[in-house]
Amino acid sequence: MSFVLTPDKFDEQTKAYVARQCSEIPLQGMLMGAIDADALWNVKPLILIDGVMHVVRFSDPQIDPALKAEMLETYEVSKNLTKRPVLVNSGSCSMGLWVCRRFCQVSIAERLQSKNLGEEMLWYRWMFQLIQQLMHLHRHDCFHGHITPDNVMIDNDAVYLVDADCSVRSLQQRRQPLCWAPELMIANTELQRSIDVYGLSLVLEPIAKRLKWKDLFGLVSEMQSAHPNVRPSIDEVMRRFERFCRMTFEENQLEEPSGQQQLDTLQWLKGTQTLSADLVRNIQQAVQDQKKPARLDYEKPLADLAEKASVSKILFVLAIFAVGLWWFRTSTPESGQGFSTHQYRTLWQSGVRSRMQEVALAAVRDDDEKARMLIVEDTLQGEARPGVQSQFLKFVFGQAWEQDLTQQDRIFALKLGLGPLIGKQVDVARPLEDAHPAIVLATIGGIASGNLPKAVAEISVQVMYGLPQPYRGAFELLNSLGFQTFEYETSHALARLFYRGFNAADFESYVKANSASNGASRLLALAIALFSKDEQFPEAAWRIVSSPDTTFGELVAWFDQNPVVDWKTIPTMTKLYILAGIPWPQGLAFDLVADLLRHPLESVCDLAAQRLHENVLKNDPIETLVFIHTTALKIERADVVLLITALVAPEEMKQALVSKWFSRAPAPELVVGLLGTRSAVSGLDPFSVEAARYLRTKSWQVSLEQLQHLLLHRDPLVRVLAYSRLNPTNPVHRELLTAASKVETNDRILNELKMKLEEASAH
Repeated sequence: MSFVLTPDKFDEQTKAYVARQCSEIPLQGMLMGAIDADALWNVKPLILIDGVMHVVRFSDPQIDPALKAEMLETYEVSKNLTKRPVLVNSGSCSMGLWVCRRFCQVSIAERLQSKNLGEEMLWYRWMFQLIQQLMHLHRHDCFHGHITPDNVMIDNDAVYLVDADCSVRSLQQRRQPLCWAPELMIANTELQRSIDVYGLSLVLEPIAKRLKWKDLFGLVSEMQSAHPNVRPSIDEVMRRFERFCRMTFEENQLEEPSGQQQLDTLQWLKGTQTLSADLVRNIQQAVQDQKKPARLDYEKPLADLAEKASVSKILFVLAIFAVGLWWFRTSTPESGQGFSTHQYRTLWQSGVRSRMQEVALAAVRDDDEKARMLIVEDTLQGEARPGVQSQFLKFVFGQAWEQDLTQQDRIFALKLGLGPLIGKQVDVARPLEDAHPAIVLATIGGIASGNLPKAVAEISVQVMYGLPQPYRGAFELLNSLGFQTFEYETSHALARLFYRGFNAADFESYVKANSASNGASRLLALAIALFSKDEQFPEAAWRIVSSPDTTFGELVAWFDQNPVVDWKTIPTMTKLYILAGIPWPQGLAFDLVADLLRHPLESVCDLAAQRLHENVLKNDPIETLVFIHTTALKIERADVVLLITALVAPEEMKQALVSKWFSRAPAPELVVGLLGTRSAVSGLDPFSVEAARYLRTKSWQVSLEQLQHLLLHRDPLVRVLAYSRLNPTNPVHRELLTAASKVETNDRILNELKMKLEEASAH
């Protein structure tokens, strides 16, 4: 708890301490009192300098000497936070570091406690001012360290970020953990500017709640993330707050103070738009009518100061003067501001290249934000202007990554997008790969095939990893397949497809540049994921992949090589899914899915086996389906379809269909392999019965592993068949027969098995 003391209220200890403070600092003025605090070192003298009240704040005397230089640099940068500096001087003395700033009576915290918050527009402007001040610190590689509602002061309808803290820079001096980012409570934490973003959220959160700025709650939540790297940068905070204001004005149709367009309101809030000339004249006249306060005696001894007027009276007089002075300073047009938004809009919408050029040059050469915003918004609204590469600007500024663009990126993108309009009047020199990946992608995507400059073609596709999905994943796939730069037509064609949208010409280049060894099916799968919603995609893509000079020729021809099933009536998109080796839509007839068990692509075979097992063969072992698509033994596609048809048929039809399948004289080794996959089938299995009968009359080769499966088969005919292939005089075979005799459940077969073993033993 702190409060103001006039000198006559000082106790002896405070009087001596303040006297020492005043002797340590090179300031001339009149001591008017002090702000008391919970610790003597934190007492802050109030000094009247040139008619303006100032407060001097000292750091903790125990501050680490190594931190002094860093803090002094922060203080120096802080002097330029606002047009009207609030911090006027700083330095180091035997009592520690000190800063002198203008005295402000009310903080954001105190203002938020009042029932009436006042005009909402003013709160918009205050937040802009606060964010701009923090951006200034961060751009000079400094940070504040202790942003709270108590450290944001209000003076003459402007806010000021005060009292940058040095205690956060030393673990031993962290005294207020509740208002600091979580990482500051961890030992040896490397301080980052993200702690200021967290602190800013502590200011923004209560304001958003009081004013019901619900659309900012998500931003506040991100700013308060426990993970510093997840928090948005201060530049991103500014972009999102600016977007929030713009949307709010559009929804509510607010009238701005200057009576101009909504965009002018936004600029006024940010402090870049001047007020009307009439208002400026009125304020100037009011200031001229004020009496200048008499110069005060700076050298009066402390003992005589009690006779002076109270601090409150002096502050009242100074406040009147300060209000007029503030309006005068903030209302006077600054040099180099350029045209108003209305004037820029008139020039830009004229369609006359020379007039439009004025706006373009203001945006990219003169760093005029009004001009930049006008051009971008006009383009995003769909307006086509001469000399403007609208598609390029829409791609860069019209998507989610817009909020990630730096100021340098924005200007660079405008230089490229306005190139035909501004010509050589502006230097565009900057390595393309150093720009935001969206700018790189738009630039490469806008260049025709075969026309990439060498330096651009050599850019790595890994530059695109900075983009969100699906862009990142697409270029990760290209890189993994060996297309590592844009020298490859595949990479360049994909960039053109992203930039221009799906078109047959670029897709044809994308497909024909591939080879089977480079994963043509995976690249087709990528194209389907990206462009299948385009209504022209299915037919155009099928026509192109069906071309004989693509790697899909054999895969396309496969659909016409089975006389048992008809693929001609199947939707083109379904066949494209199959060519790409990715899950096709449900609903494909089981005989067609069965045909896919022998497809050239392994991924298609695997999926076909899975679909059949899930949909029509739930009670059959999936091992049978896996064997069909993995076996190296010859099996015709027509035989596969007939076999699956037999397995899914009703019980009364199954036996006849199985017999029909065996009538086609399958290879005995194929039958043995299939029989081994069905050893666990419960109940009567027509296939196993017919297989045992079929193999009894055939000559066939069998491995020991296959025999072990047959010995455990649930059908007794299959087990008898397996026993017949074992010779009890062979030690290995005898061991298998002995083990089988211990688990055989059929008494008749068991007796025959024992007799066989006994006869072998007798010999």
